Amino acid sequence: MESTKEKLILREILFLLITVALAAVAAMIQTIGKEFSGKSSSFIFSSKNFDYNAPVYLLGMLLFFGGMWVAYHFLMRKYMTELKEDGGICVVFGILAFLFSAAMIVANAFTLYAMVGTGVNLKPDWMMLFTLIGWPVITFAFMIGTMIRARREK
Repeated sequence: MESTKEKLILREILFLLITVALAAVAAMIQTIGKEFSGKSSSFIFSSKNFDYNAPVYLLGMLLFFGGMWVAYHFLMRKYMTELKEDGGICVVFGILAFLFSAAMIVANAFTLYAMVGTGVNLKPDWMMLFTLIGWPVITFAFMIGTMIRARREK
């Protein structure tokens, strides 16, 4: 591997590490100010329901997406031209994006578990699922999209 291609891969790893850390911190921020909305119980388990605080949820989302965009522009943008010349590096690029997106799911799940514990439901469910699964999917799609865009530019 040439040094410019190595730099691209190392920069991608650094960028993806930053996005995983940003996602964990943003997910943590989103749980601040959650409001108790009642209890639910079933035959075996009972739980407490909490509602997200919408402005804080949006703040966490802006932190994640804004930080991801800034990190991309400072770390990756100039080096994406290396993807034009070699298809093999695109495979490595895509595999790394997938692996770090899976790591983001684990990091977000751990963060949400650490912040609210067991026996707690965050409502509405779509907000929690968007943070837990949506962000990694969007990150993966963003990386693949930027790779395709870099390959097509002339």
